[in-house]
Amino acid sequence: MGKRGIFSAAFVLFLAKQGMAAEPTAKELAQARDLFAKAEQREQASHFEEALPLLEQAVRIKTTPGLLFHIGYAKEKLGRYKEALAAYEEAERVARAEKKEEVLAILKEQLPALREKLPSIEILGADVPFTMTIDQELPFPYANAPVDLDPGPHRIVLRGDGRRPYQRDISVRERERMHLDVKFEREAPATQPVAAPPPPAAAPSKGHGLAIATAVGAAVLVGAAVPFYLLGGSAKDDGQRCVPADCDAVRSKTRVYDWMSASLLVAGVASGVVSIVLFTSKSNDAPTTSAAGSKTQAKTSARVGVSTNGLFLSGTFE
Repeated sequence: MGKRGIFSAAFVLFLAKQGMAAEPTAKELAQARDLFAKAEQREQASHFEEALPLLEQAVRIKTTPGLLFHIGYAKEKLGRYKEALAAYEEAERVARAEKKEEVLAILKEQLPALREKLPSIEILGADVPFTMTIDQELPFPYANAPVDLDPGPHRIVLRGDGRRPYQRDISVRERERMHLDVKFEREAPATQPVAAPPPPAAAPSKGHGLAIATAVGAAVLVGAAVPFYLLGGSAKDDGQRCVPADCDAVRSKTRVYDWMSASLLVAGVASGVVSIVLFTSKSNDAPTTSAAGSKTQAKTSARVGVSTNGLFLSGTFE
């Protein structure tokens, strides 16, 4: 059947009544006729992109098999094969319900021809069930059968459980039957966060250890001074009772004992002071916060000396 015959048959069927649908008013029918007439003119001029919106407006007023057929025909000419096939199939369903043999006769030729032209893609080799997304459409479960596509470029995204998404940009031609062999990659197992190891136990402070050793040394030195101090006292007593010939030797011995006891005592006291300084300096080495908010380091220093009046200790704390 020629193009002119298709248009005429569709226009006659356009006015047919449908089942239980509410009938449009006379004014609405007149509007639908006008829309169809304008669409027909644009179809004859091969301006299908202009004819399609007019046909879609008309079918919203009155749904007929003929109008559905023309919508499918315009979409087929625009390369929108999947939408054209859906329109043809809906036209066939309505035509069978209304027993419109003229439309069924036209569709008997159009439907197989369009199905033959539709390109398709089939996915092979996948080892798990997966969903398929074509371009911006919603994902759908793949049913192990070819999927129809419109001619042209497409982006295919496949997603399977436990697998990395598979993405591929393809381009198909009219009547092409593409087979895509897919090998999914397994997703890397989620890594569990590793707990940080506990901080190592604090080693004994070297400063404190030295302070303890110095304190022990101080105690030993002071303890060693005591015998010499006692011996010196005993020698003094002997000097008071000595004969003149032996007094010089006794006095010399007394001075040695006094010097040894004093030296050991000074050394012991000095060691004790050093141990105290080491303890206090280690405790004060922690940073302190100044009034301006900056952290400063506490510093200490000490000095032990001997004078004619005895031992003395001087120092600073910053």
